[in-house]
Order: sequence, then structure tokens, then C-alpha cells
Amino acid sequence: MKSEAEAQAKAIEQRLAGVGKEVEALKAEAARELAAEGERIAQATAASLQRVQENTSHEIEALAKTARMELKSYAASLALSLAEQQLRAGIDQAADSRLADGFTADLAARAADARRAQ
Repeated sequence: MKSEAEAQAKAIEQRLAGVGKEVEALKAEAARELAAEGERIAQATAASLQRVQENTSHEIEALAKTARMELKSYAASLALSLAEQQLRAGIDQAADSRLADGFTADLAARAADARRAQ
């Protein structure tokens, strides 16, 4: 019975010694998995940050393009307004009548040419 108890005690000690090794192996595996997960999260975060930066860059470019177009439109509007003011200031009633008469004569000549061509 004593030898049986000793054998059983030895088996328990061996299992206990193995449990310590198993715990260490599990700890090492957990550490490797944690490091791998940390790396995966870091890569996902970097990719996400890259996408955000690209989207922001595209939005800024689009806003700048829109602003340039609006500025060009505003500048053209101002130029037309200034030209109109200058024309109005430079054209008196007699010049206005001459322009209208010339335009009417040009239209009549074109109509006559078109009738002759038919």
C-alpha cells in the first residue's frame, strides 16, 4: 500500500510539474496572440487613418476647385458689370440710335441675302 501511495504521489507530482509547464506554455501563447492582435489593430488603425487622410484631401481639393470656380464666376460678373457701366457712360442717345439703326440695317441686309439665296 505504501508503494501504491508513493506511486500515486509521484504521478500527482509529475502532473503538477507538467501543469506548471502547461501554464507557462499557455502564458507564452497568450503573449504571442496579444502581440499579434496588437499588430493587427495597429495595421487596421494605420489603414483607417490613411483612408481618412485621403478622403480629407479629396474633400479639400473639391472645395478648393469649387471656390476657384465661384471666384472666376464672381470676377466675370464684376467685369461684365464694369463693362456695362463703361458702355452706358460712353453711349449717349445719338450713339444708341446709330447702333440700333446699324443693327436693323444689318438684319435687313441678311434677310434680303437669305431671300435671294432661296
